[in-house]
Amino acid sequence: MAESPNQPAGLSTPSLWTGLFRHPLAAVVVSFALTGLIGTSLSNHMADLRQKESDAARLRDLRRNAVLDLSRRMSERLTRMEMLIAAIDRHATPQVVADFKKLHDEAEAKWLLGRAETLLLAREILGESDYEAFRVDLENRLAKKRVHPLRDCLERASIQVAAGGDGAAVLRESRAAELLNELRAGSEALVDGLYDLASVSQLEASDPQAIKMRQRVRQQIEKACP
Repeated sequence: MAESPNQPAGLSTPSLWTGLFRHPLAAVVVSFALTGLIGTSLSNHMADLRQKESDAARLRDLRRNAVLDLSRRMSERLTRMEMLIAAIDRHATPQVVADFKKLHDEAEAKWLLGRAETLLLAREILGESDYEAFRVDLENRLAKKRVHPLRDCLERASIQVAAGGDGAAVLRESRAAELLNELRAGSEALVDGLYDLASVSQLEASDPQAIKMRQRVRQQIEKACP
């Protein structure tokens, strides 16, 4: 084999590499290099895992807070409505009815004041389309079809009691008990739906699990609150 003009006589390239790898420090250098590469890779991998765990924990906290907030506000509202209906239906004194009416009005005011916060919490944990569907259900299925008629009924019944009339008759004519039951069922369905939809919010819209969950939630809401 002809020797390279730039290569010292008697020293071939294979022999050079062989000599380098036989050097006492060669193993140390190679080991150090590999350790650095593997260590960096492992560090990056662990950092990614910690970030994913942190994001998952944050999402769980947001979901819990949003569901608890919606559930608490709805429960208070429903409880005050139920107490007022019971007082009127049992022909309580005008003063007792007035006291329950005041509690009801306070609960309604708190709901209206906190509505924006409730929607904001829901928006943080839902995808855009899921949030829009949730907002529409809250407005149409609950507010327009149940809350507004029931609130009007309670107002008229309370006025009737204060005037010495039969407020219970107003409740019966307006289907107050049925509206309350429908509102309770719809509220529970929306709370459950919010929780379930938040659990798939990180998945692609075309993901089979997400599609199945959205279909199930939609069916439950339509069944509980047509």
